Amino acid sequence: MSWHSSRTIPLLLTAAGLWSVGLTAALRGILGDGAYLVGGLLLGATTLVAVLASLPPRPWWVAAAFVVVGLLGLVNLLGMLTIGILMLPATVALATAVVLMRERLTPASPAAGARADSM
Repeated sequence: MSWHSSRTIPLLLTAAGLWSVGLTAALRGILGDGAYLVGGLLLGATTLVAVLASLPPRPWWVAAAFVVVGLLGLVNLLGMLTIGILMLPATVALATAVVLMRERLTPASPAAGARADSM
């Protein structure tokens, strides 16, 4: 696991969680109690991805995180018709975190200059 992915994933998840709380507060005056549904959906997806990111990397957990973010992307498309692109920044942060989770699955490449085959 590279340094940037181990430090960046928690930052992205924190940003997505804070965005969902702020979005709920901002939409409360417009949507009423429906804002809790929008914010809860986003916060729930963030929490699920955070739990999957905290577990040791396994391919099916990363695939499950991709499915969660993909479904949230579909909700974003529907949300663009009503509330606009307000959920998009958190979804992009989650997608980036999941891509970095996938990066943790790949084995480290050999050191630069080292030959893969020995003679």
